[in-house]
Amino acid sequence: EIQKQIIYELILPVLTSPNEYPGLVLECVAECVNTITRRIDFPEYGGLGTDHFKVFNVLSEAQRRVSSVIMENGVTDEVTQTCMVLALAFGPIGFADDTRHNYALLNMSMSENEHFLTYLNEKLTTGSIALDQKTRSVLLSWTSVLLPNAKQRDCIDLVLSITSHIATVHFHGKA
Repeated sequence: EIQKQIIYELILPVLTSPNEYPGLVLECVAECVNTITRRIDFPEYGGLGTDHFKVFNVLSEAQRRVSSVIMENGVTDEVTQTCMVLALAFGPIGFADDTRHNYALLNMSMSENEHFLTYLNEKLTTGSIALDQKTRSVLLSWTSVLLPNAKQRDCIDLVLSITSHIATVHFHGKA
């Protein structure tokens, strides 16, 4: 079945070893995740060993990696690349159609993003971080995925604050 081939021969090998592949390959694979999530009926909750669980697991690990790396090293190329992969996997960017429900379809958890969001908001609020244009674009894409999936007020406020700070610099050139 084509779904299994895409998952087992493309998505899982690439996303479990992202440092071994160039950015364009990662972005194409993320688009495949997006398409599969939209077009193929994943069971609502996949148990251990299911295709749903394996895709969920590799993307959850990517979310955890973003939080871990940003806490240790700040916003690095790895953080930017991983956020791009996540944004493409879940969001309405690139070649994907409307995908606002992909995050929920894979039963992803906003709690995986709490440290990342708190750290980034603190750095942006205090002005102690400067982001290049590519990183700002990627983070705006990722926050556009997170915002509709944030359910708790404090998380919504964090995402809105980050988006506002980044957009102000990105579009108006001032902090």
